[in-house]
Amino acid sequence: MTRLTVLLILAMMLSGCYNPFDPPEEIVGSLDTPAGTLLAPAPQEPVDQLPASFDVSEALAYAWRSHPGMIRTRHIVRARHGAQAQAALWPNPVVGGGFQEEPDKKTRGIISLAQKFEIGGKADARVSLASANIFLAENQLIETWSALRAEIKEAFVRAEYARLNASLAKRIAQADQDRLELVTGLFKVGKASEAQTLKLTRQAARSKAISDQSQSIIDDAQRVLMIAIGQQPTTKPPKFVCSLDVKSPLSDQFDSLLKAANTSNPQLKTAAAQTAVAQAQLRLARTKRWSDLTVGMSYFQTDYRQGADDGGAVLINFSAPLPIWDRNQGNIASAAQNIKASQRQRELAALQAARQLSQLFSQRQRWKVDLDALDKKIIPASKRELKLIRSSLDSGKVSKLDEIKQRRELIALDLQKLELQLMTAVATIELENIAGLTVQSAGAAR
Repeated sequence: MTRLTVLLILAMMLSGCYNPFDPPEEIVGSLDTPAGTLLAPAPQEPVDQLPASFDVSEALAYAWRSHPGMIRTRHIVRARHGAQAQAALWPNPVVGGGFQEEPDKKTRGIISLAQKFEIGGKADARVSLASANIFLAENQLIETWSALRAEIKEAFVRAEYARLNASLAKRIAQADQDRLELVTGLFKVGKASEAQTLKLTRQAARSKAISDQSQSIIDDAQRVLMIAIGQQPTTKPPKFVCSLDVKSPLSDQFDSLLKAANTSNPQLKTAAAQTAVAQAQLRLARTKRWSDLTVGMSYFQTDYRQGADDGGAVLINFSAPLPIWDRNQGNIASAAQNIKASQRQRELAALQAARQLSQLFSQRQRWKVDLDALDKKIIPASKRELKLIRSSLDSGKVSKLDEIKQRRELIALDLQKLELQLMTAVATIELENIAGLTVQSAGAAR
């Protein structure tokens, strides 16, 4: 009995020495992947107190630290690192024991210890699959950040547009009201028709309604900005320093942008990482064609009566499944098809990126031509015409109504320019995202 007890305690101690993996507190992405330059330890706590003001760079840095989407994706990366550590572990040994009480009061005991040995490189294949999943998670982090960065920059642009649009809408409404008052006075003295007065009344009412809506648009733009940086909207948001002038390293050559997109587009990088995962899954599936070997040792107490230990026997055995029918051929075939599907998915993503890039690039080029015409020709000519009309008022060659009409047309041109600036800026931001320039400049954004 003493020998059996000692062996049981020894087996328990051996199994207890097989320590589980203790995950490190700070896990960062591997530096040998493109995502390595983006990964950083997540902050201990999100920032509770908002700064009094934000510009674009400060908002991007704040969102990088505190946006729930970024924190969530970083935690996923860290979870994948934990899974990689788990994949490298050996199977635990199995200890067992038992007693048998016989009718003649003889007691027979047994204790066993077994260890499974993986054959065919299964552990290495599991680690490779876990590494591929880390690579995928890191690229998903890049994709999340790229989309969020574009969203924040666009929210800043739209907030500035809302503010400037409100100012121009107010000026147009005032010009329409001035024109209505002037024509109404002329109508009273018989120098204007009622139809003309009614037409200007409708136009002034529409302009005022548009102007009155402006504050609601500004408030919505402020709320969208708060949400974009990862905060719930508040009644007293911080001051956002916005601009329509988007600083960008975008090339004016489509071929250069397409080349950059094929290299750095976040969706394409994620698709490539999915292919790497599929390839690692195929490798793991192939290792499972080999059966694992289990080696065991059992100690039998041969006789035990009234405290006399007459001896024991040791049995060593091994076992392994015979791979006759199931050699994991179905999973191997499935994994091979998944590789081909993921490769086609990347090609599809490349085509979609090229289509979006072409459309946005063409639109941006047209809008830049329109802006150039407004800045250099149309608006200067309109300003010159307004100056000539005002100089002719005293001589009676033109009326005050002509001056108000020309002033309104100039404001309308400013509004047209503002809308073109908005569309050009948004297109620039989207082109940056497609070409992957947001990823290349991520270090500066933080």
